[in-house]
Amino acid sequence: MIYDREKILKQIKPSKEEIEKGFRLYKKIREFIRKKFNLEAELQGSFIKGTSLKGDKDLDIFVFFPLDVSKEILKKMGLEIGKKVFEEFKGEYEIKYAEHPYVNGKIENHDLDIVPCYKIDKIEDMKSSVDRTPLHTKFVKRMTEFQKDDARILKKFMKLINVYGSEFKVMGFSGYLCELLILYYGSFENVLKNASEWKLNQKIIFEKMEKEFSDPLIIIDPVDPARNAASCVSLQKFSEFIYYSRKFLKDKKFDRIKIEYRKSEGTELIVLNFKTDLMEDLLFPQLRKTRDFIKDYLEKNGFRIYRSKIFNSGILFEFEVFKLPKMKIHEGPFIYDGENCENFIKKHKNIVIIGDRICTEIERKFKTAEECIDFLIEDREGFGKDLKKARCFITKEGIKEVYD
Repeated sequence: MIYDREKILKQIKPSKEEIEKGFRLYKKIREFIRKKFNLEAELQGSFIKGTSLKGDKDLDIFVFFPLDVSKEILKKMGLEIGKKVFEEFKGEYEIKYAEHPYVNGKIENHDLDIVPCYKIDKIEDMKSSVDRTPLHTKFVKRMTEFQKDDARILKKFMKLINVYGSEFKVMGFSGYLCELLILYYGSFENVLKNASEWKLNQKIIFEKMEKEFSDPLIIIDPVDPARNAASCVSLQKFSEFIYYSRKFLKDKKFDRIKIEYRKSEGTELIVLNFKTDLMEDLLFPQLRKTRDFIKDYLEKNGFRIYRSKIFNSGILFEFEVFKLPKMKIHEGPFIYDGENCENFIKKHKNIVIIGDRICTEIERKFKTAEECIDFLIEDREGFGKDLKKARCFITKEGIKEVYD
């Protein structure tokens, strides 16, 4: 569809009823925590900032602890409070792990995180990264109503072009980054106009910068000048955002980009599928590590890779060179090195001279890329820790949704 701000806002902005339902639930939970545990709790994230999208029913409720409470007590009490909240409001929950554990689940069709943190007024008092979040919320609240709506539009645009999400699966732009971009450039269209001219190591500094960074995009966190808020953005997603910003400015199209993988003509595919229950934030770094190791090993053995991608449960390789001759040239010493030449001749038959080196023909260890990958699956050296023990099988069919 052609970009029309008002039409898009009608599609993506939560209704008044949707917002009121979320706030009613939050207030009930806040009151329960205050009465039962004598602790204050506040809503954080896009819902309280006024930048959430229609249908995103995420409520991030942070429970504040005094700075003199130990980390051990905070972790223990945080889990106890979270569990009691879900029991009181008849929700389903699970324990998740970030810098410290927290409780995540569903109540009244809302996705809830109950997160313990320290109550801080300045960044110097921060004891863990989650303590920073309320300061982010406070900073972003300075947005005008127009800017809040444009933050929604930017988030939606990033979702459409598949660059939204700071988790390891995507390695793209977080909601907080979208809000900072709107605050810095003023509007959705201004963000895209400026992004279309970004360079590598692009810097955005609100007030001051206390540390140098070498990431593709550097947005100094206005509440923590020693942090790059954009460190999660990979070179791939940074580049894709620049490309689609330019494209939007030309055609004004606000449409979803298809990410189905299509095999090129004349290439061969091999797909490694892993059976594992790992959480995505643990799985995807291990898939990337394993992909890089296998790719390097394949190329050292002469198998040229056209593209490689990761997906929800595995790794895809597309080959320019999939099959190699049975024999290969094995280089020996330089012809001038008489003693080593004699030793080489004693060990090998069928000596040939190529340039100024003495050489022979030897049989390859692997004739096809599949043989090489079979060997690596058996050996598992260089694989991610949990993927070393996960069941793995090979297929040769393409995958619809892939990540870099």
